[in-house]
Amino acid sequence: IKIKSVEVPGSIKISEIVNNPQKYKGKSIQVSGTCTKLNPNIMGRNWIHLKDGSADEYDFVITSDAAVPEGHTVTMKGNVTLDKDFGAGYMYELIVENGEIVNFSNQ
Repeated sequence: IKIKSVEVPGSIKISEIVNNPQKYKGKSIQVSGTCTKLNPNIMGRNWIHLKDGSADEYDFVITSDAAVPEGHTVTMKGNVTLDKDFGAGYMYELIVENGEIVNFSNQ
């Protein structure tokens, strides 16, 4: 999947969130990026992996009721959670939960 830099007004760069997680802990944020992987219906939610061209070595994950097809660009809002242990080997230092789609394109 080709990742292009995604610039959307109001969205925070993934690199900014990854580099300053405490700043965003417990806050609702907006992020935009390209879906590189979708793990559907695991523990009752979809696991959307996003990249925006800023920190693409980081596996940035948003959980959501929505499904985003791989390769599609999306803007989502959700809540930043740190050190989340879902059990069953799902441990995240940083994850965005309860993601909702704000804007969607198939570009």
